[in-house]
Amino acid sequence: MLAHLVDLGDGAISVNMAKKDLLDDAGGVVSRAQGAWESAGLPDTGTVGV
Repeated sequence: MLAHLVDLGDGAISVNMAKKDLLDDAGGVVSRAQGAWESAGLPDTGTVGV
């Protein structure tokens, strides 16, 4: 699965925005998005580097 994250200019986006983008890329399938998030080892809070 490929997630497209949007760079807001500072090289990082909020976790909430990244999760929304990933869910959109997963076609709205929550379990698929959650699995991808966990496999990538991304944090539960804060920001995600792009």
